[in-house]
Amino acid sequence: MAFLGNPGTGKTTVARLMAEILHLLGLTKSAKLTECQKADLIGQYIGQTETVTKAVIEKSKRGVLFVDEAYRLTPADSPKDFGRQALDELMRGMDSHDPVMIFAGYKEEMTRFFSE
Repeated sequence: MAFLGNPGTGKTTVARLMAEILHLLGLTKSAKLTECQKADLIGQYIGQTETVTKAVIEKSKRGVLFVDEAYRLTPADSPKDFGRQALDELMRGMDSHDPVMIFAGYKEEMTRFFSE
């Protein structure tokens, strides 16, 4: 899922509600929403990003993982940024459909994010 909009438009609030709805519909085993941003997915040292991202995915299993400002994972001005590794790991995690993932951010930046 993707939530696009300006600051203050309720993306995080709607994500929390969506976690509840998905649980009530029996699509997730928990109504838990795990919120994260790029800093929560990137390791401090080379080689840690995959492990850190896997831990965030594991923590959010059975519920919903909300990646706020997801476009920051692929900065246009820094192709060697470790955000790409985190994004690759998130994509691998999506194969199992657990957790449900919601990517959120500003419309223009997210359009670029999805086109790359």
